Amino acid sequence: RVQAAGAHAGGLGMFATADLGVGDLIVCERPIVVAPQLLPVPRGPDGKAAHDMYDMGMSYQLGPERTDAYFALSNCFGKPLSQFHGILNTNSLPVGALPGHDGACLAVFKEISRVNHSCRPNAVYSWHLTSFTGQLRALRPIKSGEQVFVTYLGFDQPRANRQQEVLEKYKFKCRCGACTLSGTYARFSDLRRTLILAQAHADLTRTDADVLAWAANPTLPDRMLVDAAELWLSWMVGERSMNDVLLRVIFSRLCKVYAALEDEEAVRKYAKQAAALETAFTGGDGGWRAVAAAPRNNIWWGLRRKA
Repeated sequence: RVQAAGAHAGGLGMFATADLGVGDLIVCERPIVVAPQLLPVPRGPDGKAAHDMYDMGMSYQLGPERTDAYFALSNCFGKPLSQFHGILNTNSLPVGALPGHDGACLAVFKEISRVNHSCRPNAVYSWHLTSFTGQLRALRPIKSGEQVFVTYLGFDQPRANRQQEVLEKYKFKCRCGACTLSGTYARFSDLRRTLILAQAHADLTRTDADVLAWAANPTLPDRMLVDAAELWLSWMVGERSMNDVLLRVIFSRLCKVYAALEDEEAVRKYAKQAAALETAFTGGDGGWRAVAAAPRNNIWWGLRRKA
């Protein structure tokens, strides 16, 4: 569902070969290389660091096909690092801790590692330990022929922070749609991302208590909770700043409140959106398709007291 081709900014990018919906699988592949984030430094006979030993070790350990695939990837660091380390630092993606190793690990992929960066990505990468694969899924609808992007950074940082980080880590200046905004549009984008990040780190455990308190008090406006939740959702979709923790809370609140209001269509709408985005992040729908299939079949249905 994806192929490499020349990108506008130079170099290669990955382009969709079919129309994709939110949550659709784009690529599923095993890595070429998995390595600890902190690699030991080998020493030569003179006692000096010999980073090029890893270059040599690749051909012995991986065989010609995988070695060629690895060394065909870009290296943004040039000569200061060995070819192996430069490619690893340029193209690796996180896989977390692995059995037998407590520290963080990284992986490099033949296809996923070629996907370019955008601060408004249309796809998301995830690691799946049980199948030992990396997966790339669509965050929004992608047309055939459209370039696929992921974010190399966190979703929620303001522009100055993002540009500094991408320049330090990957040696290029980001010119994506979010980074080329100007004037008040740029400031509003930064404000929304800052607020999304702050909200994601707030206490999100009171969702059920808030919904119950609102449902029991008919003097409160019917849309008091959904207006705020829909605003947060529109900001996240607009920025494509998809904090998965905050998204789950927002969709939970929307479905529960609309169930309390007995709005079957709205429950189904948001449960379907939640299922698609949960699939994008994790590969599974998180139970949301069952909610969409039976919007009335939950304890929140009709809880809203009438005045």
